Amino acid sequence: MATCTNGHESEWEDYCSVCGESLGAPAASEEAATALEEPAAGEPLEAGLSCPNCSEPYAAGDVFCENCGYDFLSGTLPEEVAPAAPVAGSESGRATVSIDPAFFERMQFAGVEPPAELPEPVTINLPPTDILIGRQSDTRGTFPEIDLGSIFGEDSPATDPAVSSSHCRLHRGASGWTITDLDSTNGTFLGDDTDALTPGRPMSLMPGTPIYVGAWTKIELLD
Repeated sequence: MATCTNGHESEWEDYCSVCGESLGAPAASEEAATALEEPAAGEPLEAGLSCPNCSEPYAAGDVFCENCGYDFLSGTLPEEVAPAAPVAGSESGRATVSIDPAFFERMQFAGVEPPAELPEPVTINLPPTDILIGRQSDTRGTFPEIDLGSIFGEDSPATDPAVSSSHCRLHRGASGWTITDLDSTNGTFLGDDTDALTPGRPMSLMPGTPIYVGAWTKIELLD
């Protein structure tokens, strides 16, 4: 039997059966406490959170993001994904695009040559969230935010022919930048790594880390 603050022995657990004094809420059961624990690894995240790839809200029990197709269970993207619609707001940063002959020599691309005269690096402002890197293709409906088919000018000899129309995507979330290769023909490389990124798997990216695509194109996030 419970005892209230007035010293009465109560037959009830919530209020004193003698004087009506509140005895306080009963302790949470073990079953209820277990329900508040974090979900086990591999389970879908709870409602109220957003997709780690495109920030789209989703509900408990969802397996895929309805906006970008991100798989919450495996942490991967579909083989070919259109860029998520940007969220209205201020620009998220800047990036420079340049030609790196050293990368061309390191990868030993055959059948193409970088321009004899290197153009000046191009600095561009980035949209708030998702940035598709590639080459514009009207037939494929691809319109990348970083269009490497025209960034140095139309018909420029610096245009990299080894860049895919949907080559890779940058995403800026609450925890920083990620980069995802979109199953490009010639791969996406970071820094001095000679192994290309695994297609469809987002990788963390620190500003200043060189991104290499195509045969000689180098991209660096400034902030």
